[in-house]
Amino acid sequence: MREEIIARAELHGRVRLVFMSLDPAHDTPAMLTGFARRFEASASIVPWHFLITYSNLFLKPVLREMGEEISIDREASSGGGVVINHLPKVFLIDKQGFVREIYSNQSLDPAMILGDIKTLLLDESKANEHKE
Repeated sequence: MREEIIARAELHGRVRLVFMSLDPAHDTPAMLTGFARRFEASASIVPWHFLITYSNLFLKPVLREMGEEISIDREASSGGGVVINHLPKVFLIDKQGFVREIYSNQSLDPAMILGDIKTLLLDESKANEHKE
């Protein structure tokens, strides 16, 4: 999605990407900052943020409210890394903080998401015109 947004000048600076960590033990602020440094050149075009918690104690209620369930694959994790099973979810949230769409495995199509982003931005532009 990030590359698709970068390719469309009309979306520059108008879309933010927010990622939520499902692994508080591994995804520390320092680790995520290092990861994000690779993409600093385009940070003003597509700002992105990481949401993390200090422990699963804080993470579980948030996931429950989002309707997300995770599990640890103990067999796959025995090799040293942690394997977290979950269904990917992408939320389209407007400027007021309302969830406008939720995408999952069946609807995780970049073209559809981009179309919804453009529609949302068009709706916001029309609403701003009516305010003036």
